[in-house]
Amino acid sequence: MSARISLLRFCGVLFFFISLIPEAYCIKVRGLNIEKIEIPHTTWDSESNPTGDNLDKLLANYPFEDTVIDPEVDISFPAEADDNSAQGNSSASTNTDLESIDSKTEDDQTASVKRSLAFALNTTPDNKESKWNYLKEAEITGSTAQVPWHRALSSQLAKDACKIANAHEHRRTRESTTCLCVTLRDQKQYAKKFVFHNGSDKMKDSMVDVAHTLGYGVRTGYQAHAEAEFIEFLLHRSKQNSDRYTHILGMGCSRQHCGECDCLFKLYLGQHYHEFTAAMKKEGAAASSVKIPAIESLGEGEGDGVRMTIPAELQVFKVVHTQEAVENKIYDKYRLSKAMQSAIKRKIGYPDLTFPENRFSIQEAVIKRTEKKRRLDNTKSAAGK
Repeated sequence: MSARISLLRFCGVLFFFISLIPEAYCIKVRGLNIEKIEIPHTTWDSESNPTGDNLDKLLANYPFEDTVIDPEVDISFPAEADDNSAQGNSSASTNTDLESIDSKTEDDQTASVKRSLAFALNTTPDNKESKWNYLKEAEITGSTAQVPWHRALSSQLAKDACKIANAHEHRRTRESTTCLCVTLRDQKQYAKKFVFHNGSDKMKDSMVDVAHTLGYGVRTGYQAHAEAEFIEFLLHRSKQNSDRYTHILGMGCSRQHCGECDCLFKLYLGQHYHEFTAAMKKEGAAASSVKIPAIESLGEGEGDGVRMTIPAELQVFKVVHTQEAVENKIYDKYRLSKAMQSAIKRKIGYPDLTFPENRFSIQEAVIKRTEKKRRLDNTKSAAGK
C-alpha cells in the first residue's frame, strides 16, 4: 500500500513539473542546412595561382557547391514569455559569447596577429537583451499560400535591419551602417534572431535599443561587412559546438549584398542560397523632396532674424529577393580577419591563396582601439550592476 502511495506522489510531482514546461507550437518549414559549413568542399586543383584584388576574382573559377535545402524542418514557437525555461539547465553551458576562435594556423606567430584571429563577439548581453531571442509565430505576418514562409520571414528581417541601421540621429552614421538580420534554427528546434553590423565598434546605443525592441541579439566582430561577420559567427559557433545551429531560416539586409559578400555566401551556403535572403533597395527620393531650405522672418516678439527650415529628404526602399538582393558592387576595402582568411583557404583546399593586404587586412590600430573601447564598456557595465 505504501509503495502505491509513493508512486502516486511521484506521479503527482512529475505532473506538476511537466505542467511548468511551456507548450510550444511546432510547424514544418524549408531551411538552408548549415550542419557541414566547416567541411571543405574539395581540393581546388587550379592550374594557375588564383590572383585578384577582390574575392570575386580570387574565386572566379571555383566550383561552388549546391545549396542544401531541407524541405521540412521542425520549428517550435515558445508559448511562454519567459523563453529561458524552454532551454533547461543546459543553456548556461552553451552560452559561449565570450569565447574566441582557437586557431592554431601558421599565421598566429605574434600576439598582435593572435588578436586579429580572435572573433571578438560583444560582451555578455545587457539587461535589455533576452538571453534567448526566439522568433515568435506572430512575427511572420506576410506568409500566405502565395508567399512561402521563408520568403515572408526574409522580408520582415530586411525591414527590421533597415529600422535598426537607420536608428541614429546622424545621417553620416546611418549611411555608413549596414545591418544584417538572421534567424537560425538551433538544435532544440527554436528559431533565434540575431543582428550583425559592419561597424568595428559596438553598435550605437540608439540602434541597440531598436534591435532589442524588435527581439534581436546584437553581435559584433572587429571590422568587416555584416555578412562576413555573420559567416565568421557561424564558423565560430560550429567550432564550439557543431550541432549548435542546424539551419538558416531567413536573412534580411538593410541594403543589397555586394559582389564579394555574394561570393562569400556562395562559398559557405551554396550557390543557390538566394532563396533565403532579402534586402532593401533604394528606389529613390520622393518627388516632394526639396533641396532649398525655406527661410522666413521671425515673428513678432522673437527678435530680429530669420528661421530656416531644412526639409527632410523622403526616401523609399523596397524589399527585393533572391538574385535581386545582390548588387554587383565592389568597395574599396573588404576586410577579413586572419581567421576568416585561413578558413577560406581550408574551405577551398588551396592553402597558398593570397589575400592582398591593402584590401583585406584589419589594421592593428583598429584592433587596439576596438579592444580598448570594449574594455571600457565592460568596466562601465560592471560598475552599473
